[in-house]
Amino acid sequence: MSSDNPIPRDYGTAGLRDRRTTRPRDHGTAGASAVIYLVDDDESALQATARLLRASGYEVKPFVSPALLLRQKLPDDPGCLLLDLDMPQVSGLQLQDCLRQAGVLLPIIFLSGKGDVPSTAAAMRKGAVDFITKTASNEDLLAAFRTARRHLKPGGLFFFDAWFRPSVLTERPGERHRIIEEGDTRIIRFVHPQLDVCAHVVNVHYKILKLRGATVVDEVNELHPMRFLFPQEVVHYLADAGFETMRLCPFLKADDELNEHEWNLAVVARAVK
Repeated sequence: MSSDNPIPRDYGTAGLRDRRTTRPRDHGTAGASAVIYLVDDDESALQATARLLRASGYEVKPFVSPALLLRQKLPDDPGCLLLDLDMPQVSGLQLQDCLRQAGVLLPIIFLSGKGDVPSTAAAMRKGAVDFITKTASNEDLLAAFRTARRHLKPGGLFFFDAWFRPSVLTERPGERHRIIEEGDTRIIRFVHPQLDVCAHVVNVHYKILKLRGATVVDEVNELHPMRFLFPQEVVHYLADAGFETMRLCPFLKADDELNEHEWNLAVVARAVK
């Protein structure tokens, strides 16, 4: 989708990176000083993910737009960048380019509901550590868990959330829309989900309209298949990848038990081998 570029023109010299050193460092070991820089244009998802990461002991700095991140000084300390791929003004891939051009060495992980082959290949070719889609076949799911395991030392924690199958089948997904306004430009996103119970997938159809005044200047139609899971599936694939499942609970409700009214399943696992 075409749009005016909100990235500062001086991003390469605006103190984006603390240049105390130009040597790559080992960012794979999380600790008290490790920081996760989280970028997602969906503010509710951004804050929810940030709360979950903080509850797991990480320092998190959330940004609702790439432009806000690019105005910050990013030190070359342990940590990583977790980027949404599908943002309406500056894509995750464009942000990746800006960060690398500015000399930022932090590992980059993409998370997306789209996960098409060209985007995945482009991200990995440019140095992304991993590209995780919000939907996956059994083989994709296991491969993603194994990739996470390779980047953790024994005892390291791995956490993520997924759609909880009993809840998806009990409280079926419905249509919705969202409007983003900036000046005389509006971006409207319509969502139409279709449930496929045999494939364990919700096929989420997106129509995205960009308007200036009352005129539509761009339109994008996308299909995002979203996998939903039983807890037993999660435990099985985690064990196969070298993890011990520590906790399964509703998202952001660590003290509660799973139930058919909570769509998001939160998982905490520990690397064991």
